[in-house]
Amino acid sequence: MRKKQVSSPGLSAPQKKKIKDFERKTRLVFGKKTVLLGALTHPSYRNEYPQKGLPDFERFEFFGDAVLNFAVSERLFRVFPASNEGELSQIRSVLVSRKTLAKAAKKIPLRKFLFLSGDRQNLRQGMEKILADSFEALIAAVFFDLGIGRAKALILKYLEPYMRLRLLKRTETNPKGLLQEWVQKKYKILPEYRMAFKKNGVTAVVRAGRAGKAAGKGSSKKEAQEKAASALLKLLKSKEKTKGA
Repeated sequence: MRKKQVSSPGLSAPQKKKIKDFERKTRLVFGKKTVLLGALTHPSYRNEYPQKGLPDFERFEFFGDAVLNFAVSERLFRVFPASNEGELSQIRSVLVSRKTLAKAAKKIPLRKFLFLSGDRQNLRQGMEKILADSFEALIAAVFFDLGIGRAKALILKYLEPYMRLRLLKRTETNPKGLLQEWVQKKYKILPEYRMAFKKNGVTAVVRAGRAGKAAGKGSSKKEAQEKAASALLKLLKSKEKTKGA
């Protein structure tokens, strides 16, 4: 039975148009248009127009992240019956990483339908995070308005192409997770991070006990930590090869 469309008299003309275009593109027709609006309205836009009382994007993102992890975990459990808990966790970390979610968002293409503040309209640096967060928010909107079945279908439609075991095992899109797994296995400890925040960016230094340390710089804490983790992982693997030679 086709879902009955509900009018949204409280929405502005630009909002109605963007929502209508989104629904036509994705074939996801929402009963409550304000729910979809919440997923498409980035906090930067909401902060720029506080008087409009726009939906809370962060709440959608929070819930969408939980639905995403559940759906991906369930799918991996069925697709890779021979994989152990560690392998499944590693594969999941790749699939729910910022980089993969941003790729999924680009396929929609989600950026075209987002409400962003003026200074973020033509933003390049940081757009990956915006797209990844928006994809999670969209998952929540679909869940609340169309149900868990449609939410899972959305997730699998855009993430299932990446569910190839050999490819995932070679992909290091989650250097922090890979570093932690390596350090725990080799040294029975956890890597430790120290941060330095400056006007020109963030610097992270990660140490694996006495085995080694490395630094990384970025525009955000996450980016700096990922670069530091990647550098230390490369260093530790290089030492291991030299030791075994």
